[in-house]
Amino acid sequence: MPKPKPAEEQVINLRWAAAPLLAWAFVAFLPGLLVLVLMSVGRYTFGVATPENGWQILGRDPVVLAAIRATVALAGLGALVTAIAALPVAATLRFGVGPKWRPLLVAVLLLPSLSSLVVRAFSLQLWLGRQGVVSSLADLLGFPPTSLLNTPWATGIGWLTVQLPLVGVIQWLALARLGDDEVRAAVNLGAGPVSLAASFVLPKVFPGLVGGFVLSFVLSFSDLVMPSVLGGGSVYVASMALADMIKVNAIASAAALALVLGAVGLGAYGSLAILAATLAGARDRVRS
Repeated sequence: MPKPKPAEEQVINLRWAAAPLLAWAFVAFLPGLLVLVLMSVGRYTFGVATPENGWQILGRDPVVLAAIRATVALAGLGALVTAIAALPVAATLRFGVGPKWRPLLVAVLLLPSLSSLVVRAFSLQLWLGRQGVVSSLADLLGFPPTSLLNTPWATGIGWLTVQLPLVGVIQWLALARLGDDEVRAAVNLGAGPVSLAASFVLPKVFPGLVGGFVLSFVLSFSDLVMPSVLGGGSVYVASMALADMIKVNAIASAAALALVLGAVGLGAYGSLAILAATLAGARDRVRS
């Protein structure tokens, strides 16, 4: 009978197995990033645009700068609401559903993600329009019929509808690290719902909160469909500015704006990762 390999050797083998994937990620990402940088300073224009420094043009354009600020604010608020709203979904998957039915519920949650985002956006118009479901319910309850279409609210509802299942599953995966024995021991020691949530549930789910927030923020920050189809351009976001630049062959400015969008996303992830690590270290010091 073959002798089992030590855990350290198994970890090393897994790292070598992941090496081709990491190499492919660098090969697919770094050349495109380099071309984007060259395009932003006017060194590479595909022969369809006048060489120019996109960073200088971007810094002098108040409309684009306002679009970036509005996108950060709208996407940040939407990501925060989505991360909080997904907590009941994660808690239901972890505590409210048994192992037999949990895979089916996860599949049902993720099934809409396989459909087209454009189709889902247009289907939401049936709910949010003046003759839609929301307006009809408001009329039945005695409120004046209203349309949420072509407003920032519609954009936020669209983002929440699309991202809530994904964020909920991410938080559930983080919450799955909380063992049943830990919960039973805490309850047997007299921990109430508040202390149980503060001492056991939140520390376990916090990485999922961070990951869900970052995923929601990045998806919202770069989205063009929901602000256009549901928001109707009521808020001029950065993705709209990027599309407008491409339409008029402003290649350098578009490349510079694309790099800004990427930097903001990486900055959000890095900041929250540092915050999560800091809070985890502080919690470990308190416990020790």
